Amino acid sequence: MENLVRICGAFYVLFGLFHVGFPKTLRWKEELPNWSAMNRATIRILNHCLMIFWFILGFIYLIHAKDMVTTSIGRSILIGMVVFWIIRIGILQPFYLGIKSRMSISMIGLFSVALVLNIIPLARGLL
Repeated sequence: MENLVRICGAFYVLFGLFHVGFPKTLRWKEELPNWSAMNRATIRILNHCLMIFWFILGFIYLIHAKDMVTTSIGRSILIGMVVFWIIRIGILQPFYLGIKSRMSISMIGLFSVALVLNIIPLARGLL
């Protein structure tokens, strides 16, 4: 189970790196000038916070894999991330992006991998 947690940690580091590329991938130079200064700043701040979050979470999962499956705080983090992914996949994604485009379906698939990487060690730890 510790190896699954480490794989999930690497996955989270990749999510952080993915967010590094958001400004270019999402063409923020062209898109954001049409927004108010407050909205531009907010989206940039939120993206930086998400990058930091994914890197910190990846570090925790990679360095403290054993604790994630053997301690109550580790299981609490796993539970929190399971809830996060269920809400992200089941509520937020369909509501804001729908599930009709290939990109949206791909994102759901990717996020589902993260969900499974959290559920399996959690379930094994609870049994």
